[in-house]
Amino acid sequence: MTVGESWTLAARPRKGPARMRELMRQQFLGCALVLVRGEADAPLLSPAGEDAWRVTIPGGKQRQLTVAQLVATLREPHPFAPAEPVT
Repeated sequence: MTVGESWTLAARPRKGPARMRELMRQQFLGCALVLVRGEADAPLLSPAGEDAWRVTIPGGKQRQLTVAQLVATLREPHPFAPAEPVT
């Protein structure tokens, strides 16, 4: 573990390949939003016009949401679970 004046870095050895979804779940539990640079097996959020957002779920399925719908969805425990019906 390394600690700086305004940050902390903790690393744990792991066996097997890295699992991004597991890492994000453990490290960012309770966070409202996590930004990821690079590739991740997670929903992709992109603008879809004025006051609208497009959510692309792994596998290519998409949902278009208004800002109010997006905020309400992100407040759910599993906002973009794979079992959720998508249009």
